Amino acid sequence: MGQARAGPANALHSTDVEGLPQHPGPLGLAILAFGLIVGALYAWHVRGRVLAATGGSGSVGAVVLVLLATTVGTAPFLGWRIVEDIRYTSQIDPWLAPRYGVSVFKVHPEIFDNAARRIPPGDTYYLTSDPKLGRATKAAFHEWALGYLLPRIAVADPAQAGWILTLGVDPASVGPRVSRTWLMKESVNGLPPAYLGRVDR
Repeated sequence: MGQARAGPANALHSTDVEGLPQHPGPLGLAILAFGLIVGALYAWHVRGRVLAATGGSGSVGAVVLVLLATTVGTAPFLGWRIVEDIRYTSQIDPWLAPRYGVSVFKVHPEIFDNAARRIPPGDTYYLTSDPKLGRATKAAFHEWALGYLLPRIAVADPAQAGWILTLGVDPASVGPRVSRTWLMKESVNGLPPAYLGRVDR
């Protein structure tokens, strides 16, 4: 089994490649809690004017006050989150930036860089992945390959493919006789290795 030539950022990106953390963390939660307290105090302060503006309707006034409290209360958190998002994304490596979508699902982008070096444009290939992998991971692997490997042509039947690109599956076990197999990426980010097999024609 051969090993694919590593991409220019192999050393830099051989560990986890993940998206922006979704949990706000202690600081974010503290900002959110502080903002909601301020929002509630502000709504309490203007309750008289709101009730007067709504014609004294308690139900309408209550809805307006709740909306006002949450809008004012979440504004500091949203502002902080925007700044954090900009700070995070501005630090993304130039190599990773155009490959960021698939890396969020921990599928390493070098798989497709290395496959593109081996598969000639216009050749056909078949994709498959370990059925034990999560649905999102399998979808990321398949869908990213379909776009990234153009103008190479994906086929639904491995018997019609000139190449077999896999994640966690030995290409020789897919069906057609494989003349040679290359390692596209070693096991990384908790996912199995990726392989490329050339179908024997």
